[in-house]
Amino acid sequence: MSKIEFQVDHPDDPDEPSPYISLADPTDDIKNLRDADEVVINKGSICIVVDYPLEDEFEFEVTPFDGSQHFTRAALAQAVSALYQEIYNVEDRTSPEIASHIQGMYNRNKTQGQYGIWGHDLGDLVLHSVEFEDGKYFLGIDS
Repeated sequence: MSKIEFQVDHPDDPDEPSPYISLADPTDDIKNLRDADEVVINKGSICIVVDYPLEDEFEFEVTPFDGSQHFTRAALAQAVSALYQEIYNVEDRTSPEIASHIQGMYNRNKTQGQYGIWGHDLGDLVLHSVEFEDGKYFLGIDS
């Protein structure tokens, strides 16, 4: 099993990088990402497994935006962010109920769309790692 991790410098404290990439808007994090141009996956497409915060596990084929035959650390972060944005968009389009927050909590209600998202809005989610095992890539997502 191989693991890809992220380190994001912050102008306030460049000696203490953050391991997190925002999935809602990774622009600033990618701009400050250490080793952003390092090729971390030498493939033109990969199978990513997404299970959090979804009702089930889903697999998605993902390619770099620029059409290259590899993923840099930045391109991988961008691809994961775009994938999550699409998952949340599809959920909103296919759910009979509107996503909202559970009364008295910050948590999102569970919706019954294509993916069954529960517990967290997209803005709550951050990527910290990607692991390769058995031909698939598994995401380290925190909230």
